[in-house]
Amino acid sequence: MYLLEDWAEKEGKRVDNKVVIENYLTQNDIAQIICTSRQTATQLLNEMETNGTLIYNRKEIVISDISKL
Repeated sequence: MYLLEDWAEKEGKRVDNKVVIENYLTQNDIAQIICTSRQTATQLLNEMETNGTLIYNRKEIVISDISKL
């Protein structure tokens, strides 16, 4: 998801080979930015979490390997 790559590049902090982004966007905000429904955005985030690409919660997004986005 290009949004996460760009966001991580601009605001992410590297911690133990991971990138941590302060999450101030709702799933609805993310959906609007990527021009999709909230359900689809949620599904994409859940898939990436299941695959181990990231950990998503209300406070932060932790990306384990930015190249997997």
